[in-house]
Amino acid sequence: NLRRSWAIASTCTGCGTFEMCFQHVADALSTRLPVHDDDEFLVNVTMACECEKFKQANLIKQVLDRSTCLFQDVTCLDNNTERHCVAHEKACDLPLHLFCLGSMILLTATDFGLPQRRTRLFILGVSTSRAAAELHNPPSDVLDTALGTYLPKFKTTPLQVDDFLLRDTDEFVQDELRRRQKVRHDRSKRQSGDVQDDQDFDLDNSLRGGKWKETHMAMANASGVNWPLQTPDDLEKNEWFNTLPLREREVVIFVMNKNKDNSSTDEPLVRFADLYHSANRTPMSSHDVVPTILPSGTVWDCKRGRLLLGMEQLALQGIQFESPDILTNNQNQDLAGNAFPSTIMIALQISMICSLDYPSTSDDLAMDAIQQCLNRLR
Repeated sequence: NLRRSWAIASTCTGCGTFEMCFQHVADALSTRLPVHDDDEFLVNVTMACECEKFKQANLIKQVLDRSTCLFQDVTCLDNNTERHCVAHEKACDLPLHLFCLGSMILLTATDFGLPQRRTRLFILGVSTSRAAAELHNPPSDVLDTALGTYLPKFKTTPLQVDDFLLRDTDEFVQDELRRRQKVRHDRSKRQSGDVQDDQDFDLDNSLRGGKWKETHMAMANASGVNWPLQTPDDLEKNEWFNTLPLREREVVIFVMNKNKDNSSTDEPLVRFADLYHSANRTPMSSHDVVPTILPSGTVWDCKRGRLLLGMEQLALQGIQFESPDILTNNQNQDLAGNAFPSTIMIALQISMICSLDYPSTSDDLAMDAIQQCLNRLR
């Protein structure tokens, strides 16, 4: 008997990804699970607790296309009045004492098909009251089976990074380049009345006060090169490079100099670098993986000679919208940085569902149905 109603709740940043993924899992299961004529198969999904207005207006209502919260008391971890559930516009509480929270696991996106260094700690729980009333196995067995038996089946090597990136001639790439060129032109024009030399002013508002210059001077001195850094000819002609603030341009030059030094050794060449961070702690990675996607990330691709777009960073989280132009590039980047890797979310959800052991008149038939479901979802 596979007539069951499942409710799922998510309780931290990135929960929109959790619920969006579960909607796909629910749709797949609804069409694949064998259900008797007199049975009803129902999967319920709660609403995300979200305080960002653009996410409320666009991501949840347009992309997820849901506007109701299933359980008022199973949506948000705290009573922060600024974090409102979209459905009833007030914060919701999660009664932790109602759940068996016995399993924590650290999972990385690269183990689940995504070529980016996203590692997060997941805490899994099962409703103790519903388990006692409906399940044959206790919550602890559910968690052990999900993580020990089913989850490892979903691990796979990541795809190539370029499979997730747009062509350099794509309209979205070109639109973002033009936008950045206009922003830089407008900022330069506003400051040109007081500044004669472009090298003397900084368009980077995140690190004011010139402290970054001290760091760059020290790094240049340690490398035996003069500061300010000399821009290579290929970068001098790069349109994307010329939209960067001075600090970020120097970080790119440091990375290119590092590649030049590594070219004569066995050290791997850097392809991706997050320019948001200081030059002495810039996250970098080789050709097969991207550094951890962050909301503030400014990821430079040395191979393509440009920044990664927000929608490309979303793709590296395993997320693709049918209408990507409903959000700005910065909004897409913010979503990508706060999201869970979708492949991990789907793997966890299916693993948990397959670990639920309901009482059955025929255990063999029940296990056959579960195995059949797993085979079709692969």
